[in-house]
Amino acid sequence: MAHLSAFEFARTIQATCDQSDLVTSYNTQILDDTVIRIRVVLIYKAFIDVFYNADTGNCSYALIEDAARIFGADNAFIG
Repeated sequence: MAHLSAFEFARTIQATCDQSDLVTSYNTQILDDTVIRIRVVLIYKAFIDVFYNADTGNCSYALIEDAARIFGADNAFIG
């Protein structure tokens, strides 16, 4: 995936969520011009938190179920 702007990254995640039967909803927060946070709510009482920084190309995400982090990656580089 090429280096994306925060807006492009958010649109990519939203398009993917719209095509998934596992996603019930998502909420996108623009923290500033280059940082975005997206919470993706899944059908089985779990959610995924995604953070993306367009300046650094870093992306962090975590799968949370019953208030516990099940899986995640911090500062993964996209680019």
